[in-house]
Amino acid sequence: MEKNSKENEGPETGSSDSYGDGMLPVNETKDGIVIDDILECRHFIGKTAEEAGIPDDVIKKESYGLPQVYADGQIFGSKDYGIVYFTKNSDGNTGAIDSLWIHVKETGFEKCQEKLQKLFGDPVSEGEEPYVEANGGAVMWADFIDGEYDIRLSNGSEREYCEISISLKSGDDNKDQEEESTAMIDNIEVFTQNSIRIRDRKGTIYIDPFQMNETPNDADYLFITHEHYDHYSPEDIEKVVGDNTVIVIPESMQDKIGDVSGKMRRIVTVKPGMFYEVDGLEFDTVAAYNTLKNYHPKSAEWVGYILRLDDKRIYIAGDTDATKEAKAVKCDIALVPIGGTFTMNAKQAAGLINDIRPEFAIPTHYGSVVGSPEDSEVFKENVKEPVKVEVEIKQ
Repeated sequence: MEKNSKENEGPETGSSDSYGDGMLPVNETKDGIVIDDILECRHFIGKTAEEAGIPDDVIKKESYGLPQVYADGQIFGSKDYGIVYFTKNSDGNTGAIDSLWIHVKETGFEKCQEKLQKLFGDPVSEGEEPYVEANGGAVMWADFIDGEYDIRLSNGSEREYCEISISLKSGDDNKDQEEESTAMIDNIEVFTQNSIRIRDRKGTIYIDPFQMNETPNDADYLFITHEHYDHYSPEDIEKVVGDNTVIVIPESMQDKIGDVSGKMRRIVTVKPGMFYEVDGLEFDTVAAYNTLKNYHPKSAEWVGYILRLDDKRIYIAGDTDATKEAKAVKCDIALVPIGGTFTMNAKQAAGLINDIRPEFAIPTHYGSVVGSPEDSEVFKENVKEPVKVEVEIKQ
């Protein structure tokens, strides 16, 4: 990530005003905000830009991911910066503040951990993961909880800075909530690759049907993540669609959908980083791409989906690496690729799950075209409690 363009010349400030009940004062700049203590930006999470006092014209909305704004200020006594991420509504408008990422260059990992420990108590978990960085470097991490916030400190051995990421707690310790998630798990079936079926009171939902052994023609909704043959298979689409099917595809695939367009009721095209509501089904799109490979370029605007079903958020990642957008996901159930080569491998996928901490994680995209059946065990061994891993693959 690039630093705020005002790093070397200092922010250009205007008047400082207080916004909202209990909100912090911020100074307007041409490309962000100025705040005394960047860590205090965590109190913006869940609020709108107006409630947080962030001028609309400094929010960067043109990115493929989430809208964002830079925050210049102090972190542990040193000048640095953070990035405040927003959700995006289906009409293109900026939604509520989603999460916070803080860059810490002047304070090493151990000192950062000591300072966070003084503020928030002992870490709830910590460790070192030698497999996370593509160049072989290890990543050290420590997790803290501050009331409703999850806080993760991390530092790669090949980096010259630490990161602090903050988001609202995604887990829920309430027994009833856990039972609801368990019930939803029973309605999720994983077939070959990323081929998934979810049965819900809103209907029967398919994602990327591939090598289907049956012809149910019972899809109420069909979601396609991208155009590769093992995700967009007209032959398998014909097996699941019916006269009332709504198909959801990336906008960049619009020219391809003619192969199957006559076999369904409605086609909806989507872009990454947006919220949609289609015939009563609400969902978000998440950019899905590779960071160090070219199989799934970010410019293609392919997507994963977060389906909102029975008050649960189900994340189907699609073919992706552990991108910044994926790490910002809030969900109760996550289905992530683990086969490697074209996506994350099992250990990298486990690292993503340990970042976003859903209640349940389900591995996909292994044991067929890429990866081996044993990858699910590697994934399961590396996912940390309290996340529960369910291996759901069906033949």
